[in-house]
Amino acid sequence: MGVLKDFIEMPPMDPSLPGIFYLGQPGDLMGRMKAAGFAKLTEEEVPVEGIYTSGREYLECLQEVAAPLQTLFAKVPAEKRRAVEDGITAAAEKFRRDGKVRIPGVALAVSGIKPL
Repeated sequence: MGVLKDFIEMPPMDPSLPGIFYLGQPGDLMGRMKAAGFAKLTEEEVPVEGIYTSGREYLECLQEVAAPLQTLFAKVPAEKRRAVEDGITAAAEKFRRDGKVRIPGVALAVSGIKPL
């Protein structure tokens, strides 16, 4: 997202609206599950890692899989697209370890039971 910000005006990200940040803050999903009647709720941060052969493969994955980002990529003027792609690729390459690009992340896992 940081590279894209250099080339296009980014819409404000509202974590309360469906999108890539929806239910992304600690407590968001847990609160919804509690409101739905779940009990004995627990929330845990789970480390995740996207592993890619290269920064270019990471970029291609973003372009193919992340629908909200496809919309943003489409707003980049054609003459600046290569610079955006090169910037994202270079940023991803900073995470290269042991011959692979390893992008760290965190997933929030929530569990509970629904009493009958």
